[in-house]
Amino acid sequence: MTGEERNLAAEVNQAIRANDIGVLATIFREYPEIKTYESAVGPWLCAAARRNRPLVVKWLLDQGTDINSRKENTQQSALCLAVYGQASEVIDLLLERGAELDRTSIECDPLIAAVQENDLEIARKLLKHGADPHFTYALDLGETRSPLSYAEELGFIEMAQLLREHGGEVAAATLLPTREEQRKRLLEAICTGLGNANQEVIDQFTSEGGDLTVTIELLSPSSTFPFHTLVTNGLCEINCYTPEFSQRRTRLELMIHLPFTWSLTEQRYQQPRYTWPIQWLKDLVAGIVDGDIILRSPQSIISNDDPPQPLGEGTEQTCWLVLADLAEYSPIAIDPIGDVHLCTLLPIYTEERDFEKQHGIAALVEKFALSRVPPIVQPTRERLV
Repeated sequence: MTGEERNLAAEVNQAIRANDIGVLATIFREYPEIKTYESAVGPWLCAAARRNRPLVVKWLLDQGTDINSRKENTQQSALCLAVYGQASEVIDLLLERGAELDRTSIECDPLIAAVQENDLEIARKLLKHGADPHFTYALDLGETRSPLSYAEELGFIEMAQLLREHGGEVAAATLLPTREEQRKRLLEAICTGLGNANQEVIDQFTSEGGDLTVTIELLSPSSTFPFHTLVTNGLCEINCYTPEFSQRRTRLELMIHLPFTWSLTEQRYQQPRYTWPIQWLKDLVAGIVDGDIILRSPQSIISNDDPPQPLGEGTEQTCWLVLADLAEYSPIAIDPIGDVHLCTLLPIYTEERDFEKQHGIAALVEKFALSRVPPIVQPTRERLV
């Protein structure tokens, strides 16, 4: 962020604190790019919710801001942050507008936050709108925690009684799978779809704060799908901003198919001409996590610089064609995060990228389909245009 951008962000923060809609409207009109910036608390909606600024929250929602905006590093929603800020008016507004009652992790559950703050009024609001008082989370070392068990652990007698009145149980009926279980289920579903049972972790990406690790798995060829497959596992634990998908926030994983002859032996793993797809997966995950890369729609193109440069050694291809849910087994439903969309990455030439710019993504995808180009890496294939 440049010095000018930091000054603008500081002005927005000050306007939010002052509940000054006029200043916000002026800044957003003159500098529309500021809408995508974030404060230390997260997106502007999160900042306004945490600081109990209902007028600002209403104005941002009226401008089309995603009501389920999340703080990037913790993935806590505006509603959850409002609960921690005990912002009753903001909570009313968000619930009335249909904010999600998130249960993807214990840190993101608004009812858990209400229990931690021992706020009976907010807990009642959340329960009235469908918060689950007996949903149980798996913690480290095999321990579990539900809103009721947490209230009892903290000694909040009235809160525990309220949760019991709404069906809360210590031995809850629903147990959230651990992250490891979620990843295992996702990988099993992909292996089943590919007819493959052999996989190994060959690399990984860890976010700057260390709170997210995404592994890169290598799946060996099978009789039904005779190609090697690289797939990320763990990216779906964050909600990616996808403004033109069916939802503005989407769970994604990335996938690259390699020819049968592209065996990543120990010797080849030291050669850039064979490892550039792996490095690209790591770079793309980093860009998506940091917000520098946005997959706007289910079919999109990511260029390697402008003008585009070769993706790696041994190829003149310069861009990635991203095709979500190309595999018939995608999306994959993973409890409790929902559908995970598999995005197949296909390397293309600059001329094909230029064709898309002139005729649209649908025309390019149709050209690939008519030419029967398989969705695998072919560094020296013929250009389609």
